[in-house]
Amino acid sequence: MRPSRKPARPSTHWLNGWAPTIVDISAERGNAAVEASSIYGKIVGHPAALNFGDCFVCGCAKVFGVPLICKGDDFSRTDLA
Repeated sequence: MRPSRKPARPSTHWLNGWAPTIVDISAERGNAAVEASSIYGKIVGHPAALNFGDCFVCGCAKVFGVPLICKGDDFSRTDLA
């Protein structure tokens, strides 16, 4: 048996000074996610190849008019770049 490892504790130091909020997916935000999927989704073969979770992030950012703080270059191939 392999020795068990303690799960890593997520680092939240980068959130200092921010006020993150959990938001519900309203009809407006859901529609924005579906629209993002129809443009940038894997299913349509766009180079960004966003999965549906990414499309929710994209849709919420558009509705709220805020920038994305994501790693990787998937979103750089969207109109939010």
